[in-house]
Amino acid sequence: MRADGVDGLVVIGGDGSFRGALALQDECGVAVAGLPGTIDNDVLGHGGVDRAFDTAVNTALLAIDPAPGTPANRPG
Repeated sequence: MRADGVDGLVVIGGDGSFRGALALQDECGVAVAGLPGTIDNDVLGHGGVDRAFDTAVNTALLAIDPAPGTPANRPG
């Protein structure tokens, strides 16, 4: 990568993305910076809930909850 003019890499993702970026740093000698953007909230030490994780959870809840007016929500 260095031979191709790549000086650094910014990775947005979770644990797997960061592990891959670390391997590239070790093998290719490029500087790596990681920004948490994980849908399964697997970044240790992040200290909070990632926006992507919050979006994933809320999207799943909307898909799981019955829509208003479906038989499950009708009285009787």
